[in-house]
Amino acid sequence: MDTKVGKEIEVPFGDPNLPKPKAIVLYPSQWEALQVLSTQEAGWLFQTLFRILNGEDQKELEKTLPTTVLMGLRFIMAQVKVDTEKYQQSAQSRKERNARYYEKNKKEK
Repeated sequence: MDTKVGKEIEVPFGDPNLPKPKAIVLYPSQWEALQVLSTQEAGWLFQTLFRILNGEDQKELEKTLPTTVLMGLRFIMAQVKVDTEKYQQSAQSRKERNARYYEKNKKEK
């Protein structure tokens, strides 16, 4: 499989004006559901995850996957969506807090 390196992730959800994550988190609790995959299927899953992180279209990639791999991918991507939304909320909160701090210090000078 070819992979594109160096592209920023394009998350199909969340606010595009906020920073996009450059990583995903895999949780030990996901192992039980994913251990049914064969070694080859697990390889397809992780290659697909990296391809998505490197900017390839998730929907297009999904068309080529066996059903078991697709299930694993969607299972992980559901958690990625939750994590991304939390990340973007905290980024927005930091942005607003920094703006208030900057305005407060600007007025004091």
